[in-house]
Amino acid sequence: MPSETGARSQARSDLSDSAVRAQLDRILGSAVFSRSQQLRRFLTFIVEQTLTGQGHTLKEAVLAHEVYGKGLDFDGGTDPVVRVDARRLRDKLREYYEGRSDPVVISLPKGSYVPVFEANSASPTHTAPQVVLPELQASRPVTNPSRARLVVVAVALVAAVMAVVLAWRALRPADAPAQLLPLASYPGVEGPPALSPDGNLVAFAWSGEVESGPTDIYVKAVGSEALQRLTDTPDSESGPAWSADGQSIAFVRDGSNRHAVLISVGGWSPDGALITFDAAIDGNTDVYVVGTDGGHLHRVTSEASVDGVPSWSADGRWIYFSSTRAGVVPDVWRISRDGGEAIQMTRNGGFEPQESSDGRYLFYLDRYPAGLAIGGTARVMRAPLAGGPAAAVVDGVRPFLWSVTDSGIVFLTREPDSDAIHLYRFSDQRVARVGRLGFRTAGIFRYMTASRNGRWASASKMVRFESDLMRLDNFR
Repeated sequence: MPSETGARSQARSDLSDSAVRAQLDRILGSAVFSRSQQLRRFLTFIVEQTLTGQGHTLKEAVLAHEVYGKGLDFDGGTDPVVRVDARRLRDKLREYYEGRSDPVVISLPKGSYVPVFEANSASPTHTAPQVVLPELQASRPVTNPSRARLVVVAVALVAAVMAVVLAWRALRPADAPAQLLPLASYPGVEGPPALSPDGNLVAFAWSGEVESGPTDIYVKAVGSEALQRLTDTPDSESGPAWSADGQSIAFVRDGSNRHAVLISVGGWSPDGALITFDAAIDGNTDVYVVGTDGGHLHRVTSEASVDGVPSWSADGRWIYFSSTRAGVVPDVWRISRDGGEAIQMTRNGGFEPQESSDGRYLFYLDRYPAGLAIGGTARVMRAPLAGGPAAAVVDGVRPFLWSVTDSGIVFLTREPDSDAIHLYRFSDQRVARVGRLGFRTAGIFRYMTASRNGRWASASKMVRFESDLMRLDNFR
């Protein structure tokens, strides 16, 4: 059994966090790791925990709970999944570095779950290589995978198509109690869900009946068992995002011969004509815009910094994003949808920007809260776009687990045995606890979003090796 005493061993050199994260992007984007979804989660989690000073928490039981969704009664003596995957991860890392001279070496010493980061003396430079954008092309859900490297696809939906997610639904009687109901539970790996604008359909990535392997896009009706598969290729498709009219889905095809890692889709422009996303090409992350027909690709940012987590302004003229171009700590910037000179919106840190639906305010986290560390939180700030100082709105918010609606800010907090749902109301500037999920969101690849009208929300749940989908009726 691997010893956990190595958790406090020296895992860092004088390498910057951004250099280590850039190397992590390279590794995750390689052909060696493209099909190993579970090992990608494992590696991302232990790297982020270590970067944020939480390496001492990387014990077998913690990994079993946060990465694999195991319960508090997990027994490593009878279930060796963490140790087995740690051994597989060491082998994969050695395979990745064979014949390479990357500037940073990430390794996992035997007997420890804490990764070690070292500068590679054999590397000719410690900076990222010149960025060369691989070919992007439009395609239908089922295409010849040998032609696609990195593909963002708009998929037309017919009326009979169904969708999938973990959904909460706000329904009828005001006095009816909230109910958490099963929505879907499948073997294998289920990716973060995306709820359709009307709340009737949910789209998600699923590996099928196997516990690991490439994922495809599926859709399912909220109140039906009817399931439809939208893609069927040897590559992994993930990251579904609905258009505003609910007629199309954008998703990412993760080909084994690509040279880029698509990190996130920013959703669609308000007019439904464009999609913004961030992509790491050979370790350099930038913001891109592409037409919903898959054409008219435009690289919006081109700095050597990390530019990502994009979102649209209410009028569709601007794209907000987080960037390290002004320093190690990311700030919020905005840039025209056509590109050009970016404008710095925050000066003391800013992450995950979201504009209010009336276009008057910019909301954002005041810092990148401890990476993906367990319990890492930040404050939601509000800055008037007409000018004036930013002010703190609500504290204790975790990244990717909050959403701006017309009436307030919905966010999740950790309680002893589950996550709770809270609403910061714009009307009286007070926070109210409006419900509980009955489970914890995953420690990694966590996800929550709410519709602008505040009636619908979705979140992800991990149970053992698979994500199960639930529905909460009468959520308000």
